[in-house]
Amino acid sequence: MKVFFLCLSLLVSLFCMSCSDNVDYASQGDEKFLVISSQRGHGLGNRLRALASGYALAKQTGRTFVIDWQPSSDEVPVSFNDLFKNEILTPANKTLNLDKARKINVNSLAKDGLIEISVDMGDQARVIQIESYFRFINKDLSFDDIKNDYVNFLKKLTPVDEVSKIVENFSESILGVSMEDRIGVHFRSFALPSDSNFKAKNPLEERRIAMLNAIEQQLENNKQSQFFIATDDPEILLRMKQKFDSRIISREICVDRSTLGGMLNALADWYLLTRTIKVIGTIDSSFSDEAALLTATGQKIGVGPGFFHD
Repeated sequence: MKVFFLCLSLLVSLFCMSCSDNVDYASQGDEKFLVISSQRGHGLGNRLRALASGYALAKQTGRTFVIDWQPSSDEVPVSFNDLFKNEILTPANKTLNLDKARKINVNSLAKDGLIEISVDMGDQARVIQIESYFRFINKDLSFDDIKNDYVNFLKKLTPVDEVSKIVENFSESILGVSMEDRIGVHFRSFALPSDSNFKAKNPLEERRIAMLNAIEQQLENNKQSQFFIATDDPEILLRMKQKFDSRIISREICVDRSTLGGMLNALADWYLLTRTIKVIGTIDSSFSDEAALLTATGQKIGVGPGFFHD
């Protein structure tokens, strides 16, 4: 009889081992997870706002925050820890089977003009996976309801040493300017193939002219203003220097987002923008949207053809 039970126990153990690869991790256990996925077509600013939204939403709903950061050759060809030193939870180190997760594609819910997308988190699924390059909020809430947690996430990000050194070394160039006179300017060319729809509606030359006019207007309001410029467009930088001369502060770099070095330079510019009083930035650019939240006033003046928007 003892031999029988011993054999039966061994058979059960072997059966459980053989089934272990098919365990539905998305429906077992008490801990609940919110996985934020950043994939192809998600630029740095898009990824940051999706992660900050997810962090805030996970805190609201009592879920463990998990980051699924997938490099993409066209936008962000680097891993999370190529840019930031923070330790993160990933689907792999939490052994989550995302095939079994409840999936929410926030991008499919987007409509023209919307910045924040409302999602329904009433589901009790153990794992919810959200893919987004928009800000998103829980149903019936506003961005103001989550803003503290959202901004705290951005503040907690710690750049890798190479970025920190760039920022600290260059900060002397802008920290000598009093805070009320220190303006961040971000101009994005939207030169990638994926930006074709935006370029069709907002021609590059019209946006350049609008940005130059915005800087001129700022100088009319405060003649002491100086401007730190972050841009991927050499032409607009040249025109700014010709028109505003010593008012323009910039790093003489070309931001190529298809390389690790280019991404590190872009991130350094992002942090330098946060060390200003406000940002004058290209409309629909999440890069300057998120940087502006960490400025002294938290303000972005959006600039596009024919209008300014706070």
